[in-house]
Amino acid sequence: MTILLQHRGYYGYVEVSQKNNCLHGALLNIEVPVHYQADTAIGLIRAFQDAVDNYLDYPFPTWPGNQQTEIKEHPGTTDYLTARCL
Repeated sequence: MTILLQHRGYYGYVEVSQKNNCLHGALLNIEVPVHYQADTAIGLIRAFQDAVDNYLDYPFPTWPGNQQTEIKEHPGTTDYLTARCL
């Protein structure tokens, strides 16, 4: 069974770790890995919502004149965003 969470238009999944006795997941369909975890279902929902909010609050620089929304990665890495043009 797959459980999906949704907040502000973003989705994440839920997995149960029997080894660590916790719940965890990651945001889906984004350029950088964003993970969350908690010990309870309510805690995981809050952690997921915080992860989405933190992802959206990431200070992306904007470039004037470009009206397209796009995310560019820093060369050589997949965990550092350099621009989000609005």
